[in-house]
Amino acid sequence: MIYLNTKNKWKIFLTIFIGKILLINTSAYSCEDLNYEKAIILIETQSKTKEKIVVELADTTKKRKQGLQCRNKIPKQEGMLFIWKKADYRVFWMKKTYVPLDIIFLDQNKQIIDFFLNAKPMDQSSIISNGKAKYVLEINAGEFKNLDLKLGQKLNFFSDLN
Repeated sequence: MIYLNTKNKWKIFLTIFIGKILLINTSAYSCEDLNYEKAIILIETQSKTKEKIVVELADTTKKRKQGLQCRNKIPKQEGMLFIWKKADYRVFWMKKTYVPLDIIFLDQNKQIIDFFLNAKPMDQSSIISNGKAKYVLEINAGEFKNLDLKLGQKLNFFSDLN
C-alpha cells in the first residue's frame, strides 16, 4: 500500500476539486466532432511478439476534456492517448463515457506507473493516478490483460508526441 504524505494529499484533493469544477463548467461542449490525429503505439509482449494499438491523440485542452465521451464503441486495439507538456497527478472520470475502459498512466519515460482496469461507463467517481503521469492511455476494458501489460513496462510511440 502506498501512503501519501500530507503535501500530496492536498495536491490530489485540489486537482480533483479544480478538475471537477472545470469539467462541470465545460460539460456542454463535451460531445463535439473533433478531429483527432492518429498514431501507433507498439507493445512488445512477454512472448516477444509485437502488438500495436492505434490511438487518437488528445493533445489539447479541448481534446483532453472530451476524450472518448459520447462514443458507443471503440474498435479492438484502438484507443486514445492523452498528452501533456509536463508530468503531474492525473484525474479521470467516466461521465458521458458509454464504453468500459482500461486507463493506463505513463510517466515522461513512457513507462507504466499505474493503471485502473474496467472503469465503469457513466461513473462520476474520480480515478486518480498514484504518480505523476505525462501520458494516459485509454483502451477497451480487458485489453490491458489481453496485451499482457505490466507496471514498469515501457510503451513505444513516436518521439514527436512529446
